[in-house]
Amino acid sequence: MESLVSAVLVILIILVLIVIFVPAALERVSRRHRSERDRLTAELRAEEVALRTLERQVIPYGRGKSAHFTAQSVVARERLAAWLSELEAARAVVDELRCPEVYDYLLPVQHFALSPRDAAAIVADQRRLAHLRRRLRALDEAAEAARGAFAALEELPETLAGERDAAAGRLDAVAASLAAERAAGIVELGELEGGVTRARTLLAALPVPGPTPPTPAVLAELDGAARALEQAVAITGELEEETADLAAQRARLD
Repeated sequence: MESLVSAVLVILIILVLIVIFVPAALERVSRRHRSERDRLTAELRAEEVALRTLERQVIPYGRGKSAHFTAQSVVARERLAAWLSELEAARAVVDELRCPEVYDYLLPVQHFALSPRDAAAIVADQRRLAHLRRRLRALDEAAEAARGAFAALEELPETLAGERDAAAGRLDAVAASLAAERAAGIVELGELEGGVTRARTLLAALPVPGPTPPTPAVLAELDGAARALEQAVAITGELEEETADLAAQRARLD
């Protein structure tokens, strides 16, 4: 008899869970899903606005002809494309959310008795949201990478200034080597010394405009500065090679 009573109690507990607690829990979960879907929809819309704004800001840099502008603009556009891809993937998951509305019956079980597929939809939404959280982490990483690429474009004035100083130091070393060769009796150095003068002239005329956000005129000047720097660096590299060859030849003769 006791075992029969225990069995009946277990069955009653299970029925209470099925009839009252489980449907009520599903109702709360569904409300939470709808709230989260609305929040994510608004956040993704704001994310797209930020992305499109950054796209427009990158466009003027893409018009530049220098290697600095071209290379960094390509990187920025690639990062923006990756950001957009992750945004669209996240939005697709949000669009798949069913978030069924549980009608206000006396007991939630009445709704699920009339619409049994809604229970499965709520469980499926829970899985989709778990997947969406992973997608949102990837979205944040893509957005951060795109912003970093644009920051590199904004920092071009500082980048050029640093490269200009480095090139000037290399030219000083070339000039010192040529002076040593002339002191050692090598007199036919006019072409190499002329190269040093040309490179120094390019570096001396190198403006570094700012501040940000740059105007079209400032960007055009900055692009011209980048091209001048690139020419100076190319000349410096050739001078270093020729000066090293000259020093090696004299060493063999000595």
